[in-house]
This record gives sequence, C-alpha cells and structure tokens, in this order.
Amino acid sequence: EYEEFPDAEDMHCTGRLAKMLDEYANDLRTKYPDEGLLQSNFLVEEMRVLVESQGMCLPNFLPRVAFLFLLREKVRRVSNSPTQFINKVWSYLETVVLRVFMMHSESYPQVQISVKRAAQSVMNKMRAFSVERVREMVETEKIADYTCNPLYRSTWSSFISRTDEFMDKVKFGQKGNTLEFEGCFVDIKHLREKNHLLVEQAFDMKMRVVAYWKIVLMRLVDNVALHLLFALQKLVTEQLDAGIIDELVGPHLGGIERMLEESPAIVNKRSQLSRSIELLREAKDALSFIGDRIAAPTKEED
Repeated sequence: EYEEFPDAEDMHCTGRLAKMLDEYANDLRTKYPDEGLLQSNFLVEEMRVLVESQGMCLPNFLPRVAFLFLLREKVRRVSNSPTQFINKVWSYLETVVLRVFMMHSESYPQVQISVKRAAQSVMNKMRAFSVERVREMVETEKIADYTCNPLYRSTWSSFISRTDEFMDKVKFGQKGNTLEFEGCFVDIKHLREKNHLLVEQAFDMKMRVVAYWKIVLMRLVDNVALHLLFALQKLVTEQLDAGIIDELVGPHLGGIERMLEESPAIVNKRSQLSRSIELLREAKDALSFIGDRIAAPTKEED
C-alpha cells in the first residue's frame, strides 16, 4: 500500500510499473529503426525479396511469402525486448515483495527465513510462466499476418495514396531526389535505374509492412501489459498464499517442526552452558568433599 511507504518511490508499484511499460513501448519504437529508411537503402530489401519470391502468377499480385519474410525479419530483431522487459519487471517485483514480507515478519525471525524462501520460489515460477507466455506472443507474430484493427487499412491507404507522387519522382525526377516518409527524408536516386514495375510493387509492399508493423508493436505492448496484470493478480490472490502455507506447514506439518528447531548457534551455546553447569556441579562436589575432609580431624580432636 502507498501509505506504508509514502517516501519510498521505488516501493510504489503501480507508478513504477506504468513508467517501465512506457519505457518498453518507447524502446520498441526507437531502438530498432527501419533500416530501409536509411540513405540509399529505401526499397532495396523489398525489391530483392520480391525478385527471389517471384512465381507463375499475375504481375499485379504481391506474393504473401515475401510479406511474411519481411515481417519475420522485423519481429526477429525485436524478439529479445519483450522477454528482457518481463525479466526486468519480475526482478523489481521480487525486490518489493521480499521487502514487504520482511517488514511484516520482522518480529518473527524464524518465520522470515521460510517466508523469504517461499516467496522467492513462487516469484521464480511466475517469472518462468511470464517469460514463456511472452515468447509465445512473439512467435505468434512470426507465423501469421492478421488484424481486424481498422488502423491498418487506414494507415496503408494513407501511405499508398502517395504512389503517384513517388513514381513521378522515380521516373521523371520531379521535385528532387528525396521523399519524406515517416519523418525521414529518404534518397530515391538509386531507384531510377531499376525496373519501374518492380519499384512500384516494392513501394506497395513497404507501405503494407510499415502499416502492419504499427499493429504488431501495439500488440507487443498491449498483450504484455495485460499478461502482467493477470500474472500479478494470480500471484497475489493465489500463488503467494499457497506457497507460503506450503513452506510453513508442509504436507506433514514438517514446516512447523523446522521452525521449532533451534539454530546451530543456539544448540552450540546450549551445549556449552550444559557443560559449564556440569563442571560447576563437579566443582561443588569436590569442594564439599574437601570441606568434609578438613572438618573431620577437628571433630576427632574434640
């Protein structure tokens, strides 16, 4: 609860998680720029893939295999980011959970050890569960291209409406040698010597990939965020309670017996004290014997 740690910002989970999610979303958009928008690279990869995937088909149909290949390459480049983010989140959550448990059990040092062990075990299981689910999300994006989000069609329509402007620049060199696209000015001089039909197809393919990629990035953020909310609820309402009870009680009350066991230091100290008591008793008996021996001659003289 916020009231428990009013001055410890790192313990305010909701705020920290929201910030971490924003940073993750921003990293997906900025850390992996489209290499096809670099100088002299515009549409080069798309043309290469289209040529290699040509088959016996009508010339105005774009091969789906080419689209999937380009999509998979983009997904492959970002595939580590979601799992890195999930690991970062669970490392943070483990720190928070352990700190809360230690604070609420500080009066019970024997319980603290078991609680900490149980919490770490549960957190490790939930981390593995989350990593596996996120990896499945990433792999899903590689095997299929689908969305019912109208944003894809509207974005692609906006992009493809510039086809005539783009082809006029390529064919006739009108209005310079660059094209403004997605905030970048890309060089198109190298396209003038290419087959114009191939260039137009590559432009169409590029627009489809870029429009669909916006949907993929949204899913990689939204689905990961929803999974985290689900996993956190599962952790708090089910896993932690069950894990701690199992650790403290055990299947045959073995956990309680372990908590009642004395630590090796206390056992050693108890043994030393018992030995000291035994030595003191022996000393007392020896002194009593000596006292009796001293007192015996005095009685005989009397």
